[in-house]
Amino acid sequence: HKTYDQKELVEIYSACDLFLNPTRQDNFPTVNIEALSCGLPVLAFNTGGCPEIINDECGAIVEKDDIEAMKNEIIRILETNPYKKQKCIKRAHEFNMIDRFNEYVELIDQLLKDR
Repeated sequence: HKTYDQKELVEIYSACDLFLNPTRQDNFPTVNIEALSCGLPVLAFNTGGCPEIINDECGAIVEKDDIEAMKNEIIRILETNPYKKQKCIKRAHEFNMIDRFNEYVELIDQLLKDR
């Protein structure tokens, strides 16, 4: 079911061992960041913004539509548990909205100064 309750959402994510996101075109999949913030590693296709969010300390990327590679990664991740909860949470914090906003403001200020 759909939920708008953040506490319930955290409980749902936290009940999992791995977040699988087989998106084929999402330009900035915030669900990946939500999963990471709950300490879950993420497995996704090499599409959209997934490669920008997932690094080698918090999950894996496989080629788009390669179902066999995705299946193999699921097995590898669940059998070897290579990603640690704290590394996933740390990665999620790198996408803090206020920090990113401030970076944009600084960039715009610099561009205006360079005119």
